[in-house]
Amino acid sequence: MTRCSYCGRKIKNFPFKCRYCNEKYCSNHRLPEDHSCPGLKEYKKGNQERWQRAVKGSFPSKKDHGTFKSYKYDRPAKHRPKKRKHRRQPTKHQPSFNSKLRKFWWKNRKLIKDIIKILVVLFIIYLALQYYGNNPGKISSYLNSSITGFKMMYEDFTTPYSLPHENAINKSFVVKSTRLNKIELTLHGSVYDYFMYDAPREYTYSSYSSYSEPPAGWKTEYWTMFLTNSYDDYVIDDIVNQTIEATNDDGDIAVRTLVRFVQGIPYDWATYESSSGHVKYPYETLYTNRGVCGEKSLLLAKLLTKLGYGVALFDYDDEMHMAVGVECPYDESNFKTGYCFIEATDYYVVGKIPGNYVGGADIRNAIPDIIVISEGKVYSP
Repeated sequence: MTRCSYCGRKIKNFPFKCRYCNEKYCSNHRLPEDHSCPGLKEYKKGNQERWQRAVKGSFPSKKDHGTFKSYKYDRPAKHRPKKRKHRRQPTKHQPSFNSKLRKFWWKNRKLIKDIIKILVVLFIIYLALQYYGNNPGKISSYLNSSITGFKMMYEDFTTPYSLPHENAINKSFVVKSTRLNKIELTLHGSVYDYFMYDAPREYTYSSYSSYSEPPAGWKTEYWTMFLTNSYDDYVIDDIVNQTIEATNDDGDIAVRTLVRFVQGIPYDWATYESSSGHVKYPYETLYTNRGVCGEKSLLLAKLLTKLGYGVALFDYDDEMHMAVGVECPYDESNFKTGYCFIEATDYYVVGKIPGNYVGGADIRNAIPDIIVISEGKVYSP
């Protein structure tokens, strides 16, 4: 059995033969570096000498020609081969017509393309005149149809979609006021279904990352979304008109009457206790005849806006509460904001901040976010 020439161990498999020293080694010492191969050192030394000889033979030495310039001019001038002088006799050549045409095309191709486009358009107009010239009635009918189609498209884009008023129900709301006892409304299940399932409820914005903050003023845009939907205007206008007709006033008396009307809507304890569900539109609050603080505040804010008053929302994030603010004189306003506080969940006068709110929260010393909804008339407490 063959033994390793370096460690002396028996080699069970095939031995490895080194090509530099021609000895046999095991798998651990098969590389020249592992068995300190003497032949490798001699090979490297000989290879280095061969490179040195090759380099010295390729370039002249400085002793023979002084300053080294290049191998081409390393000999004296008298031994250099003479250069042959090649002189080309000038020939008279006339460019062909194709070459002239090609040169003209590349120089003026943009102008030529524009001229071709104009000629094509003129040719199409000429064909149209030839076709419709004998039939002038076709031109007028075509123009009339085009104008009618444009009007229909314009109306489709500018006219709001009208919801069908189906499944009508009559509801009566009690108002604890000396001038108005109740408000009779006709609501529709089809409109309620729209607000329940199809109306937008989410605020979307573009961002470069999922951790970016919402843009400034996003609260105003979000809450305004619930107040600018026009599909419930017919009910809001009916409430405002009944209030003005009963009170014979469209000012502060009507404001206090509308406040009593919204305060009389029952509080939605099921939604409060479950802490679930989406924010309802004012039409949903009227249809279900119940709502939490935010939903009743939205309804009151839309009613006061229709009445022409300046309205804002008082948003308490930490206390999870919302109220309404009506524009009033600065000295008589709450928090010196120019708005008088209105609590929509229970019967309180305008400007009164309750001590104990639903759930035990105290908002008398809390600082709310003022979300301005509209500008208009000033309420006088």
